[in-house]
Amino acid sequence: MKNKLTFILYFICLTVSSQIIRGTVVDSLQNKPLDFVNVFLKKSTFGTFTDTIGKFEIGCLDSSDSLFISRIGYRTKKYKISEINIEKELRIDLTEAVEKLNEIIIVSKKVNYTAVKKIKDHSKKEESNYFSFQFGTEHCVYVSNPSKIRGKLEIISLELNEVKDGTKSCKECKVDYITDFNIKFYEYDEKTKKPGNEIYDKPILIIPQNKSYTLKINLKDLNIPFPDNGICIGVEVINTKYKNPKLAGAITAPSLNFDRIRKPINNESWVRYRNIGNWNFKSFKGRDKKGVFLDRLKIDLSVKFEKE
Repeated sequence: MKNKLTFILYFICLTVSSQIIRGTVVDSLQNKPLDFVNVFLKKSTFGTFTDTIGKFEIGCLDSSDSLFISRIGYRTKKYKISEINIEKELRIDLTEAVEKLNEIIIVSKKVNYTAVKKIKDHSKKEESNYFSFQFGTEHCVYVSNPSKIRGKLEIISLELNEVKDGTKSCKECKVDYITDFNIKFYEYDEKTKKPGNEIYDKPILIIPQNKSYTLKINLKDLNIPFPDNGICIGVEVINTKYKNPKLAGAITAPSLNFDRIRKPINNESWVRYRNIGNWNFKSFKGRDKKGVFLDRLKIDLSVKFEKE
């Protein structure tokens, strides 16, 4: 009886998992496709995002689940899986969250800024390691604001390392994919001690080279704020080049530099994954013979502060 029940459950899961929801997300007013829109299932937390022409596909595992479509600056849409006809491709029109004001001119106060200053991390680092990740992995790090004065981001820098074909442990191994990065910025939620709402409404797509160098990302013209309580910066490894890539076991390049910290002070690091049903941030901690450690994505910031 037990074997029979197991077979029935396996058959049901196999049948459901074969159902794929496909769709296109567009701006309701401009009728233009929207890229990098978040698409996720609420119960399973499986997620993906739209490509450069607004298209997505996601596996449906539970008919009682709900599909959410969200992007900063737009109203979130929700669909019950049971009401979706998976035989047809969805067309999803997103409307702006804030209505545009007609015939009203808002004059904002001019803000004066200091010269560019670098934000330094004073945590004691035990070692540095370079890691590469599967598509759909996002690492996020909190950068505090010791001055408690608001500012705006000018430059962020990432340290990258070349990943070569063949290693001492695996001479036959070859790089499968060259990844791209989607850079994100979040408020720091002091209640949950995690990344909060996103504070910049456009994707920042970075196409790195597979070599060892410091990648400097110029943000001067984007007016991204640096809040008085600090900021959380996320780097998601994304695919914009390959059709049907492997979701696990792939060798990707380039790799990112992480600092290993034993006693972090106001420096937290998180990770989340689109492809394994857990699109929620969790602490990026580990344990070895020496105890608990935190692997923290190394990001250097250059900031201009508001003059008082």
